[in-house]
Amino acid sequence: MHGHQLLGRVDQKILIPRRRPHSVMAREKLAPRCRSLGYAPVIAAFARPVGRDGAPMPPHGIAFHDTGKLQAVLLRHGIDLALHERPGGIPRLRDRGCALLAAAPLARSDIDRDETIASIHKEFRRAGLAELI
Repeated sequence: MHGHQLLGRVDQKILIPRRRPHSVMAREKLAPRCRSLGYAPVIAAFARPVGRDGAPMPPHGIAFHDTGKLQAVLLRHGIDLALHERPGGIPRLRDRGCALLAAAPLARSDIDRDETIASIHKEFRRAGLAELI
């Protein structure tokens, strides 16, 4: 992304996998520099910490991407991750990443710990990863 920002306008399409639901990150900076800008809808679930006031804290949330959708979107744009994947690579990385991601919000001191744990568990289940929590 940053390289394209430095190049000026380039006749290309830029596709950004969403990191936050409904996020249009970098739209203002990138749209004038390309012919088309899109955001891939690949989020399966989004866990966010809950503040002490009971309000969700979206900027600090964790996105769970649907790897099948992500791979399909990339393949439509000529990128085949299967050519580079090691056997069992995605599940192994997913499992390790989920353990780290589940613990990260709990390290915050400004959260309601019980509500945050409940939120994380709900989103792990929604993403089909209940066995990893």
